[in-house]
Amino acid sequence: MNRSKRYDGLFVALLVAVALGVFPANASALLEDKGAWIDNITQVVASTMVTEETIQPYLGQLQIVRTAFRFGDERSVVEAMNRFMEMLGEREYGLPADTASWMLDYCYRTIPAKYHDAVRHQEYRDHMDRVNGENGFGEAGG
Repeated sequence: MNRSKRYDGLFVALLVAVALGVFPANASALLEDKGAWIDNITQVVASTMVTEETIQPYLGQLQIVRTAFRFGDERSVVEAMNRFMEMLGEREYGLPADTASWMLDYCYRTIPAKYHDAVRHQEYRDHMDRVNGENGFGEAGG
């Protein structure tokens, strides 16, 4: 009975903490704060079926993003993430167009808005569509 009251008290304290905003009620907020989105993008990039020479610069750029994130330097995270997106958009290091396309689409859906310039990238996507005369970046996006 003593144990039950202790757990009831803990539960009430947790509810109050969530209500007051001490803890995010949303699990994705916790993951965002811990940088899980960087890990997810890194796993996707690392699992692509392209040569090591092609993918290493992208993984290196994501390491720059991760380091800036760990230091809490949001401005540097944005700059590094924008550079990563530019690399994808330009298909640097011989990245195949279809791979760049789905990776861009994945990143648009995965990166928290505060860590990249979505408007800038959408303008770039629109420009590339006009230049290529097709939707070179896939149909999904964000």
